[in-house]
This record gives sequence, C-alpha cells and structure tokens, in this order.
Amino acid sequence: MEVSTPGLVRFVAGETVSASGPILSVPDTGAAAVEYQRRYRRFRPSYPRPVPSAHGEEPNPFWQDAARIFCAYAMRLLWSPQGAPALAYLRRRGLHDDTIRKAALGYNPNAYYDAPELWGFPRWDRSVWIPAGIVIPWVVNNSIWCVRFRNCSDDASFRYIQVRGGGNALYRADSVQANAPAVLVEGEFDALTIEQEAGELVAAVANGSTNGGRRTRWIETLATASQVLLSHDADQAGDRAAAWWFKRLPNAQRWRPCWKDANTMLQEGGDVRSWIVAGLAKL
Repeated sequence: MEVSTPGLVRFVAGETVSASGPILSVPDTGAAAVEYQRRYRRFRPSYPRPVPSAHGEEPNPFWQDAARIFCAYAMRLLWSPQGAPALAYLRRRGLHDDTIRKAALGYNPNAYYDAPELWGFPRWDRSVWIPAGIVIPWVVNNSIWCVRFRNCSDDASFRYIQVRGGGNALYRADSVQANAPAVLVEGEFDALTIEQEAGELVAAVANGSTNGGRRTRWIETLATASQVLLSHDADQAGDRAAAWWFKRLPNAQRWRPCWKDANTMLQEGGDVRSWIVAGLAKL
C-alpha cells in the first residue's frame, strides 16, 4: 500500500532514513510483525549505540530512526485488513480518515520486546517493550520526540504508554504560530478533534497528560501565541493542570470543555467549532 498524504505522513513513511538504510516494505497481512522484525534487523548494526537523550530533550538520531521505521510499519498495518478493528475504533471516536492519515496514526497488533541496540541503547541494557495498540507518533519540526500507544482492549492494564527513550514534548507543537491563537489539551485525540473541526481557527496541541510538556522550550513556544485556551479535561486534575500553565502564560485562560474533553464532545454530537469560537471571543 502506497501512502501519498503530504507532510507528517511523508516524513514518517519516507523512502530513506538518515543512518540505517531504506524504509522497509512491510507486508500488510499474516505474520507482518515477525517479517518486519526479521527484515528490520538486516538494516540495523548490532554494535552498541549511544544511549538516547535525557528526559525532556530531543531523542538522538538512532532512536528516531527506529521510531520512524516502526511508525511506517504501524501506519501500513492500520490501513490493512489486520488493522480494521483499530481503524473502526478511531472512526467511532469521530476522527475522519483524512485526519487519521495526516496524523500518521498506526496500529501494532501484538506486543513484543525489541533488542535494546535497535533503539540506540547498549546491547546489555534491558529490552525495549513495544506495546500493542494505536500508534501515535509525536513529530515536531521533522524530529520524532515520542511514540505513544493507545490500548483499545477492554481489559487493558494501561490506556496510554510510550516507548522508552522518547522526550518530553508537546504534541503538534510546531503547529503553533506567533501572534495566532492556540489551544492546549491533554490528549492527542482531543487535539486532532479540534484540528479536524476548527483547524483554520486555532492551533491545537496536547501535552499527553496533566504533567506533560512542562519544559521551558514549550512554555516559550506557547507564549508566542496571541492567546492560549487551556482546555484540559473538565475534572479536578484538568483544572490543576490548567492552573499550572495559567501561572506561566500571560496570554492564557481556562476554557473548560462542555463534556469531559474535546473528543467526547465530538462523539456525543457537541459543536466543537462553536465552542472554540466562543473561547477565542472571550479573551
């Protein structure tokens, strides 16, 4: 399957990677993960690589190479017959196919442990766990900062988790423009919801959790916006997270979702666009 969507998808599924060779052509059906792993290792050196960067910094290029190859594999699987349940889940959450493609979302059907050296760790380090679930790459200015997973099973031991070695970033941080409005939410699907429904009005970014993205780099990024709507979840944890950002951003205001969050609003028929318009008019 060929992916032609520009921008982020082209970056994630490009024809080459800087340090390790060509992006692989991964089969869409059958033992895709096994075949991916077999062919992946043919392109990866077996000697130890530098340990990825400290938490809060951009991951090193070797970690990013592994993340990019994996995300390309996951993106192909999402649009294959094997990914049909995951794609149906995303559609039930109100996300359009074009939104899903532009975000380079993917799917990993089976959890497994990867060799540490494939992700830039020394070979004697512990294995890298690759969970099953929806794959969400965090790309900022053509660097992959994080690979997050959304577990869709009913008996999940976690809802969101990420591959170790990634950095502390803001999801879609490079969509923020100087002297233009922005909205900060908790979840990636909330940010994609707002981008889908009102993307020409506001830049939608997410911190992934109530405590994510709390770095000077991202505070400075949001400070360049004309105004920032703090639209974390409509609960006490969301209020506390919004209060943290409110103290640091003079251009910010709390703008609670009418439902639990922006994506729930979309799923239940709420007018996300009108909610954003009202928030921008209030400041």
